[in-house]
Amino acid sequence: MNLPGRALAVALLAVAMLAAPMWGQPQSLIVSTGVGDGTYAAFFSQFSRVCTQPPLQGRPSTGSIENLDRLLNNEANLAFVQADVLVTKLLIDHDLRVQSVRTFMLLYYEEIHILAKASNASIANFSDLSNKKVGVYGGSTTTASALFTSTGIQPARLETFPGPTEAARALGGEVDAVLGVGGKPLPWVAALDSSYKLIAFDMFDKLSRISKIYSQTTLGYPNLAKPPEVQTVAVPSLLITMGYTAPAIVTPLLQLRTCIIKNLGVLRDTPGNHPKWRDIDPSIKGPWPYFEEPKSS
Repeated sequence: MNLPGRALAVALLAVAMLAAPMWGQPQSLIVSTGVGDGTYAAFFSQFSRVCTQPPLQGRPSTGSIENLDRLLNNEANLAFVQADVLVTKLLIDHDLRVQSVRTFMLLYYEEIHILAKASNASIANFSDLSNKKVGVYGGSTTTASALFTSTGIQPARLETFPGPTEAARALGGEVDAVLGVGGKPLPWVAALDSSYKLIAFDMFDKLSRISKIYSQTTLGYPNLAKPPEVQTVAVPSLLITMGYTAPAIVTPLLQLRTCIIKNLGVLRDTPGNHPKWRDIDPSIKGPWPYFEEPKSS
């Protein structure tokens, strides 16, 4: 081989050696999260610090509805959603694309938070929201519609806000109450004072048609006006993905889930991490089809 030919071969080999590690790197995954001070964003931030591989790109959003749309429109590989948003998309909107969605992980229950000004004596329970103006945001838009339709309560109107902060500011003015969904403690609720109160959900018996989605629970925040706890309902939250089959996506997805499950103890016990990490049981896969490695033919 002459000198120019040898030099070319050496150059090509060097390029190949530089490129080879890149071929072996797992594909970056796009995760649609939520509002900056919400539970979804906190969860993503906390598991992405522990699981540095595969590379993750978090994308803030307004919540479950936008997250599901991003996943269905191939703008994200993973998304945080409330289970009722997923079910509604299929049963009410008849969007058959949802049949290709898979549960990546069943997470925790998100409590329905209903708040009003403590000085508003006309609202003590969910049933008192008839003919009232109710603020909603993100996935709580779907939850509010489902709860009002199932119970027969008819608010004067639902006012949609960009996020919980804007909705809370409108309390006592534009709206009489705010209905939000999220894993306790929600930072925006914890930031309120005793001039605000939680409203009890008193119509669980009217949810028979959708009772499998929701469960009864109690909710309380020491910073709000008494009583210390009220009855409410909660909905499961999921981290979802699509029924991918390409190894370039399947492999990093499985790597991420393995890492999260392996490090659940760390995620639960790290000071400052969200307390909802303690509610996750990876052996429970939930009612929606679960993401599995495709079987080889």
